[in-house]
Amino acid sequence: MLAKLLEIVKIKKRFSLHILFLFFFSFPLLAQDHDLEKELGLSLDQKIKIEEIKKRYLQEILATREELLRKRLEMIHEMKKGDANRVRILRIRREIGDLKLKREMLYERYKDEISSVLNPHQRRIFEDFCKNERRRLKRIFE
Repeated sequence: MLAKLLEIVKIKKRFSLHILFLFFFSFPLLAQDHDLEKELGLSLDQKIKIEEIKKRYLQEILATREELLRKRLEMIHEMKKGDANRVRILRIRREIGDLKLKREMLYERYKDEISSVLNPHQRRIFEDFCKNERRRLKRIFE
């Protein structure tokens, strides 16, 4: 019983971190990152194209995040039950994995489209920024 309670507390703690992540972090250039924009030295045409790309991806990004959050809540709720259904928990975990994969593929497509608007020098800066952001975020949630 104590082990089960500790596991639930651990899950809640991890879940809280995930919620913070969802609300405070987003794909590079989705948030208004003026420092990166200045460092890239974007032309007006590039800014317009990038803004169009952001708008196209924003709805899908938000929908994926919302679904991932809903599934995590569903799993926590299922795990809290005294008679937790293992099959259902495994199904939810698989769905969460699928959503994470979808999010990753979405991120890669988004990043590729942004990169296609940039010149080679800007692309290197953007790729370095993306790598550093992912490392930084990974450290926060490990």
